[in-house]
Amino acid sequence: MKFGLLGNNTHSLSPQIHQHIFDDLGTNDTYTLLAYATTDMDVLLQQIEAAGFAGINVTIPYKTEVIPFLDQLSPAAQTIGAVNTIVFAAGKRYGYNTDYDGFHLALQAHGVNISGKTCVVLGTGGASRAIVALLHAQGAKNIRLISRQPLQKKADCLYAEKWGGHIESYAELYARPTCDILVNATPVGMYPQIEASPLMTLPVGTGDVVIDIIYRPQETRLLQQARQQGKQTINGMYMLVAQALRAEEIWQKRTWHTAYIQYLVKQMEQINGET
Repeated sequence: MKFGLLGNNTHSLSPQIHQHIFDDLGTNDTYTLLAYATTDMDVLLQQIEAAGFAGINVTIPYKTEVIPFLDQLSPAAQTIGAVNTIVFAAGKRYGYNTDYDGFHLALQAHGVNISGKTCVVLGTGGASRAIVALLHAQGAKNIRLISRQPLQKKADCLYAEKWGGHIESYAELYARPTCDILVNATPVGMYPQIEASPLMTLPVGTGDVVIDIIYRPQETRLLQQARQQGKQTINGMYMLVAQALRAEEIWQKRTWHTAYIQYLVKQMEQINGET
């Protein structure tokens, strides 16, 4: 079967992750980067399906844009309002969100407890939506969603309010930085712009745990600052692998033990360190 990744992240490790899974399964399945820009998502999805793809992952900038062109959404994708996994079957397009599961498993693997915590999430894109939903489900006391344009996107404001949170500007974060957990859900600092950071400096009082869902580089400037301040730091590798395996469970109609995630993480960390 043919699978792929639709979006702008041409430096993704997803092909290596899925190929490793295919090799372990002993299948001839393939996984291809589909780095297409489009102004007509419906036509693009038609072309991908016509090319024989059984399913695709979706990344920046299409996680919300694809939704109007899907026939059915999983309950999680419907609730979150973002899709990162699509199945093409019997002429229909089915949308799922595995970022939610990936982030949840990453928190569990690193022993992070959300209940009763004040959480700051940088960014309002598709990944952010899944993270905010998960933080709410895990009992976060307060969710602060940080945006460079906090008042210009009504949909983002409504989404934050849906989960009992609110949108603030970066200036407001610097003025009131106190939180327990900070999550970067923006692509700022991702390879090749590794000198960039969503925060010029990490404010004093910004939590004991800093999570950056970027995995390349393994330590972003944001995580480097957090480590130097003695905070627990978590990059995006575990979430990446966990969401990828969850997508494979949907496509392959089977499950894997969570120990397999850790095995894949170690394999991908080695590859990531070599590139």
